[in-house]
Amino acid sequence: MRIELTRKEIGTPYTKGTRTERGTFGKLRVYVNDELITFKHPQSGKTRDFLYTMENEIEGSESGKDLRIPSSDNYALVWSSTGKGFIPPKYKGKGADGRNKTILVCDKKNPAFAARRILIHIGNSAIDTAGCILLGWDRNNAIITESTIAVELFYDLMEKHDIKAFSFHIKNEVENG
Repeated sequence: MRIELTRKEIGTPYTKGTRTERGTFGKLRVYVNDELITFKHPQSGKTRDFLYTMENEIEGSESGKDLRIPSSDNYALVWSSTGKGFIPPKYKGKGADGRNKTILVCDKKNPAFAARRILIHIGNSAIDTAGCILLGWDRNNAIITESTIAVELFYDLMEKHDIKAFSFHIKNEVENG
């Protein structure tokens, strides 16, 4: 079973308060037993075989920096917990010690990578990423939208199947990627 995130393009600048950033749009697809999974919007009933992603514009491996993680075939996902609030409501308080249940990206060849705390979570723009991966149902030129719905759909799928059975691949198709 595998998850593929394909980075497609850099968005237009987005300003929130005093910060302006450009993000990297991508598409996340999930395969269970080599079958592409279809996601269904809980309100509209529309279906699609991907979720939009948003990451930072610039790639890098330094910890503590607001950088998207390098493309690789060596990633895996694990359940973790966080005190941060950018998690779907049904996953709040469901993690270790009553914290919020979240998904952490790990590098199978570099255990120290986990210290970067790259999560998959709710948000709309590159400003919201803090180096993490955001999911959305839709998008415009600068942001993703309906992130809470997309993240909950993805978390539910990871709960339904054994999250540890998935490999996680990130591929760049962006010009500066």
